Amino acid sequence: MGKSRVNQKGQERRGNIVVISVFVIVVMLGIIAFGVDIGLMTQRRTVLQNAVDAATLAGTANMAQGEQATLDEINFYLENNGIEINEEAGDQLVIEYGEWDADTSTFTEVADFEDADAVRVYVRKENQSLTFGNFVGTDSHGIEADAIALKSGGPPRDIMMVIDCSGSMGSSLSGSSRIAVTR
Repeated sequence: MGKSRVNQKGQERRGNIVVISVFVIVVMLGIIAFGVDIGLMTQRRTVLQNAVDAATLAGTANMAQGEQATLDEINFYLENNGIEINEEAGDQLVIEYGEWDADTSTFTEVADFEDADAVRVYVRKENQSLTFGNFVGTDSHGIEADAIALKSGGPPRDIMMVIDCSGSMGSSLSGSSRIAVTR
């Protein structure tokens, strides 16, 4: 028979490692589950922010065509980036037109679309499911994103110009120049 260890009080210590191991495994699984849910929440938030950014920029690019064209473009970009607004589920889409004050970095909503030089898009998605949240009493969470874009006259933009000193860009590639091929 195997020897069992006895502590100073004369009590056996055999089997304690099983209890400690089970406790450590349960704690580690909880930390992994929490990490999976946090990663999922972060990924969904990033996708939503990217979609809102794209929709806001597209909307401001169409402000010259009018308010309806701006709204249509914003909705088009949200839908094409996988964002569906379900108002029955509590989702929100808020589109505001306003003025951007570069000195104070503030957006002020205006009453008339014609006076606007910026667009703000805010989206809140409710009931985003969690993988392991049921174990701690919550099975969903909400995410939100917003973006503001200027119609024109924003900060200076960098322009890159390539000067081809070697003449390699002007060489023939199947009867047309390389620059024409890239268009």
